[in-house]
Amino acid sequence: MSVRRSCGVFVLAAAIIGWNCGNVGPVVGSLQREFDIGLGEVGLLSGAFFFAGSAAGSLIGAELARRIRVMAGIWACCVLSLVGNVIFALGDSVALLALGRVFAGLAFGLGAIFVPAYARAIGGVKMVGLFGAGLTLGVAAALFLGSVLEGADVSWRVAFFITAALAAIALPILPNEAVEIPRTASEGEGLIRECLTNQAWWRVQLLGLTTLTIPLVVGAWLVHFLINDYDMTAAEAGAFAFGLFGLSAVMRDIAGRMTASGDSPALLVIVGLAIGAGGLVLLGVGDSTLAA
Repeated sequence: MSVRRSCGVFVLAAAIIGWNCGNVGPVVGSLQREFDIGLGEVGLLSGAFFFAGSAAGSLIGAELARRIRVMAGIWACCVLSLVGNVIFALGDSVALLALGRVFAGLAFGLGAIFVPAYARAIGGVKMVGLFGAGLTLGVAAALFLGSVLEGADVSWRVAFFITAALAAIALPILPNEAVEIPRTASEGEGLIRECLTNQAWWRVQLLGLTTLTIPLVVGAWLVHFLINDYDMTAAEAGAFAFGLFGLSAVMRDIAGRMTASGDSPALLVIVGLAIGAGGLVLLGVGDSTLAA
């Protein structure tokens, strides 16, 4: 059962959370051409609408987590991802694309609440590290496969049907079991009271912004950036992005194991953010493939 749980956490993190974050990046050019829109509008689809749905999903999930089974929340993530990506794949207007991204964002937001909660309850910090690895590899796989399909002149819609299929496949993976989620003393206070009275709440928000949101924004634009500013082909840019996020996935798992063995999480966070900041600067100012 533990193997099934581990595989389930990994696949759910990759299919429901990571894949939804990386599937727009490779098709930026195709969306521009087909819908006659600029980078600003594509940015709204890849980021603003998606993260608006994500924020709503996270807030809703935080309230529902006190009232429903964790497995019910996970199933809801799968269904929302399936619906959102089918809408996007069939969309014939920017409005429908935006609606699809909102649904995908809701799936992401709920998934970010329920899947790691399940992972920690059944496997501790090491399982949370596996969740992080799955999330990052999901972004990497979406960027790579989407770039390969784009380079082969396959319709951009195929990538979103694949994302929807992954959500359907993920539905039956985890065992249908009751999982006890540890509760903290502050959980009954409500989110508004907690954000007004708990300084740790704001530290967690800032940390989440830097360690999760920034890489996802980079993932949304990385392939397009490498193609236009570094003159890479779509396949080369996709392979580069896969390598970047693949390495990040390995380090997430390593960090989880290091924390479980007693290393300081605060030190790992500081070192990781410093290295990441340096890499982003080098990527932005570099002028060669080697620098990238």
